[in-house]
Amino acid sequence: MTLDRPSRLARGIWYLSILLLACVTAAAALLWSLLAAPIALVGAGIAVLPWRITFTRLPQARARRVRRKAVAAARTQHKHAAAQLKWQLDARELSIAAYQRELDALTDRRMHIERESAGEYARIDRWRDQELAKLVRERTSLQGWTSRQLSRRTAAVEARHVSDQLARHRIDGAMISGIGRGVAAELEAVGIRTAADFQGIRYKTGFGQSTTVVIRHRDGRELRVPMVGVMRARNLETWRDGLAARARNTMPAHLTAPIRSQLAAETASRESGIAAREGAVKSAADVQRRTALNQTQSQREALAADEQSTRSSHAAAVAVIDRDCARHREEVSAAQRRLTSEQRALAAYRSVRLRRYLRALTIGRP
Repeated sequence: MTLDRPSRLARGIWYLSILLLACVTAAAALLWSLLAAPIALVGAGIAVLPWRITFTRLPQARARRVRRKAVAAARTQHKHAAAQLKWQLDARELSIAAYQRELDALTDRRMHIERESAGEYARIDRWRDQELAKLVRERTSLQGWTSRQLSRRTAAVEARHVSDQLARHRIDGAMISGIGRGVAAELEAVGIRTAADFQGIRYKTGFGQSTTVVIRHRDGRELRVPMVGVMRARNLETWRDGLAARARNTMPAHLTAPIRSQLAAETASRESGIAAREGAVKSAADVQRRTALNQTQSQREALAADEQSTRSSHAAAVAVIDRDCARHREEVSAAQRRLTSEQRALAAYRSVRLRRYLRALTIGRP
């Protein structure tokens, strides 16, 4: 797009205005030499002002102004679309950052659930092991209790059996070394006829290293028999101890069978009670573990649901943002194409300038 050739009238008026300006400038230079330059500039501006107005009324200048407005509008549209696209991209980054924070929170929550469940399982196992250890100690002590009870309950039967067996052996017919009929008669005189009539012999050492023999009667009396010295007392005691040991070893089993049967029943009852408590402890531990497992599973399911909801929400939000980003990219591309087209259209008016119009007035062609 170029300017039209100016008419001869317009060129004549232009030359006349230049001539008038030159005259005014020369007169000013003669009269006021210091003000010559400012007066020349002011006069040039006044001379050019009508031609500027004329230039703005030209169709090419008007079309150029329209194109410049169109370029400005296209540039504004492009900046707006680019700003919208940047805002959407920033929103996408913020959404991703928020999603990552939510995932981190879910990870912390999962670790907390696993720590709590592991601690609960450890507590249950520790309680079960402690209770079972107590029952093991009780079962171990049950054997000692059975032995002690058997000894205590059979002591009277054994003592009666030994006493009966000792009562069958008379001293006068036992042929004990050092104890003849005279000593046996003296023992019988104090009430000791059989091995069951005395419980033992005690030796008392007095002054001068003399030893006194004291025989303990079965009724608790302590007797001193002059004819029974240390040697005879030792032989008598050995004879009685041998009879007592033989009586214990030959005691019939049927004498203690009821006691053993009753004690076995009590031991079995205690054993079954311990076994029942063991089963109860194990069952309680299993119930607690199942309860803890169900609670942990519920927490895991809730966590999985929250995680799935978070992922779905994030995916939906990102999809919306990506769709908006694609739309804004299209808008940016369209605005860029429009801006380029308008800039090309404006470039066609590159020659439509005021200085070119003044040059055309001066030399007669644009």
